[in-house]
Amino acid sequence: MTGTVVKLKSFGLLGSCFRKYGIRSKFNKILVLCAYIIGAAVVVLVAIDSVMNNWAFTDFIGNGYDFVTPVANVANAADLGNHYIFQQNYDVQSLSEMGAWMINYSVSSLGGLESNIYVVDAGTYIATADNDNCKKFSGTYPVDLAKKNVFKLALTYDSVSFIRGDAISIAFSDTSTVNLANSSMKSAQMYDLGYTPTRIQSDVRMTHKLKVQNTTSKQIQIVPFYRIYTKSFCTGCVPMAMLGHSSCNFSMVYNDTTKQLKVTSTIPSDTPYRVGMMLTRNFFTGASQIIKYLALMFALGGYLASRRTVQWVENDPTKPTTIIEQIVQAVAPKCFPHRSHALRFDMFCYNSDIFVIFFCISIILDVKHSLMFIREVNAYNAATPELFMTVRLFALSLRMLWINCGVLKLAKFVWYILGGATYCGESRLMGFLNLSSVTSLYLSAILLFYLPAYLEYNNSVRQDLPSSVESLDGIPVNFYESFFFRVSYAVAVGVIVNMLLVTLLDQVGNRSSWVLMSKNSLVRQAMYNSTSILCDYISDIDNTSTSEQVTLTCKARRLSTLQWFFMSHMVTFGLPEKEARAKKYRASTQTVARTGSTSTEQAGAQGQELCMVIQDNAHFFHLVDENFADIQSLVYNIKVLKDTAVVIK
Repeated sequence: MTGTVVKLKSFGLLGSCFRKYGIRSKFNKILVLCAYIIGAAVVVLVAIDSVMNNWAFTDFIGNGYDFVTPVANVANAADLGNHYIFQQNYDVQSLSEMGAWMINYSVSSLGGLESNIYVVDAGTYIATADNDNCKKFSGTYPVDLAKKNVFKLALTYDSVSFIRGDAISIAFSDTSTVNLANSSMKSAQMYDLGYTPTRIQSDVRMTHKLKVQNTTSKQIQIVPFYRIYTKSFCTGCVPMAMLGHSSCNFSMVYNDTTKQLKVTSTIPSDTPYRVGMMLTRNFFTGASQIIKYLALMFALGGYLASRRTVQWVENDPTKPTTIIEQIVQAVAPKCFPHRSHALRFDMFCYNSDIFVIFFCISIILDVKHSLMFIREVNAYNAATPELFMTVRLFALSLRMLWINCGVLKLAKFVWYILGGATYCGESRLMGFLNLSSVTSLYLSAILLFYLPAYLEYNNSVRQDLPSSVESLDGIPVNFYESFFFRVSYAVAVGVIVNMLLVTLLDQVGNRSSWVLMSKNSLVRQAMYNSTSILCDYISDIDNTSTSEQVTLTCKARRLSTLQWFFMSHMVTFGLPEKEARAKKYRASTQTVARTGSTSTEQAGAQGQELCMVIQDNAHFFHLVDENFADIQSLVYNIKVLKDTAVVIK
């Protein structure tokens, strides 16, 4: 806020609560400091997300490539039988048609490291009873030690996940407690109980080589294994796969008469379980990364430009600008060699339409992989948290912060189109769609902590139907009812409700401040006449303000940069100031001037005239004097060179 006279700072979501105790100033300083710290942390998290949650980059690093090991010499799923001895009744042939196709896709894609997949590392955790990947190995395997005593074991199985209800019905009804399905039920019974198929999964687990002695005594070994857990969220959809590597404690008894090896498998204590993911590589994931980095380039270029005083621009209707010129103006405007502190980087990113729109598009294009990564990895990280992965998951969840910004910006733009306001400040709803400070925006992000838990809660009433109970080939999974898409409705509603509640709390908690601020022309441009959603950068009010008139005093250099920011990085609505208000204002200032008690008189005594910031029909920002005459750039540039202040009414 350098360059602005700060004498009355009444904004801040909780600031009004401390007003009567005389500690508002200290509290606001703490809020500003916290905003700086949180803003810096958000920037760091965005950087982490842009690098470590970039699937192409993590795939390029190659930390997940060792998951290829168990299928490195396997052409397809049918070839697994030549390399592994499968548990009885749990071989590839026992799978459903779709389950076999999914395993074949994963095995062949991994084995050939096909260009249609990303293979990424997802951390190492301690195996727990909730993530018991050893129990399935318990069973009987056809083994003839007379032929060979060194071999690899494997098993595979598939199932369909049926889910009933959602977060709302679970919370407000008996969905999670009454008439629940069980593992013995078939699909018809589950349908009758209101369950819907939402996901198909096919699992194959393969051990390292193990050596078994030809003896009837129990043999105990720690046996490492790999896992390829393939999941598809609609019938025929390209699947993803969870990859794993850990060890099991095998208790084995060999029967040479029946040529069978009976295995009882348990989890060794404190066994690390390494997790990876195989994600699909397609046009949307590639476009998401390109658009994200374009957004970051615009943000960085624009912010660096804002660190210098941008020259005041005059409207010349005879020289229309091209799109290329507008892009150049957004990142490389003509500047004076004077420093500017008009905008923080985080504030720039929250208010810049270019950044928010591009970033939101990149998030939407990659939302499928993001939700998968958050949900699947959090299942392990929640039980045994890993610090770096926790940060990665939160950075991934923090993407929704820009969805929050996008929702507010979109709401302002849509209401500008539909609301029919004829002058700036006419629409009260438009004023409601603003946040006083980043404190409120960060309050809206608190729910992001609970996104992984919300995904689980929404799908918690679940029952898996394995192919050993019923053939899965006749059970279609509809994409719109799938495991992740069904959550999107509730998440969308949650985002909208969340922003409505936060803006309501902000508006009610700071009502007197909003009323005061709305009487200033520059603030009105942000609140009612543009897609700006945060008022931190213009929330400093001169204490000469009265109930009828609010003045904002800031340096000419700062105001010049703000003009560029409004015109180059936000959509402006071009609504004029209400003429009746202007006439009333002029009349009131003339009347009060005779009493010698207004800010007009004080400003005049200091050699500063009162100005207004307005827009014309071409959506161009003007600085005008009390006679509504433009202050020309030549005059304004003199103010910039002298670093004088401008008093805005």
